[in-house]
Amino acid sequence: MGEITCTLDNSNLMLLAECACDASKDGGYFNTLKRLGARKMSHVCEKTLTNTDRDRHQNKLSLPKDFMEKHVIPFLTDDERKRITEKGKGGGLPVVAYDEAGRTWDLVFKFWDSSENYVLIKEWKNIMEANNWKHNLSLCTFRFGWNGELCFAFRSE
Repeated sequence: MGEITCTLDNSNLMLLAECACDASKDGGYFNTLKRLGARKMSHVCEKTLTNTDRDRHQNKLSLPKDFMEKHVIPFLTDDERKRITEKGKGGGLPVVAYDEAGRTWDLVFKFWDSSENYVLIKEWKNIMEANNWKHNLSLCTFRFGWNGELCFAFRSE
């Protein structure tokens, strides 16, 4: 993924501050993301966090294959589709994820043949712990494009 650059002028700082403050308002931080340049934002799925999703040693969020293939995969380029199936440490598609506080997290989007699941890995345990997401929490997942790159956003229910 190319480096994401952002010029932090006063208007951008104000939008970022709004993003953090709007987390408590229905859809507030999504509106801020859109004003910051998010494109084609759509709901992907709602998932109840399992013990496996919460396991620090596994450090992954498993995402429902049918929803991912309907709501995410069609929007990827051929190169991005190839990257998510690459094996090994360097495999996968780097993505940026946003939590409700407007913080960004570096994740990697992959397809694991062994379990036939799409997963988000890398900083998953960090985002989960920073947000205090617990077992059985309902987590809404959204996808959008920003600067031509795939991004995800999460909202807890």
